[in-house]
Amino acid sequence: MSASVHALPSCKTERIFELRRAAQATGCRFSRVKPKPRNAPAPFDPNDGGRAA
Repeated sequence: MSASVHALPSCKTERIFELRRAAQATGCRFSRVKPKPRNAPAPFDPNDGGRAA
């Protein structure tokens, strides 16, 4: 098992290149963390989209 280095999406591009080079030099694995999609909850509708007849 080897160590790994993770970079957040907010990390500057220059810093990502530095981290990648450092990880390669030390034998670590580099991975860029992708942002998780935010799913907004659906609005509550007791009539399931329509009105009762």
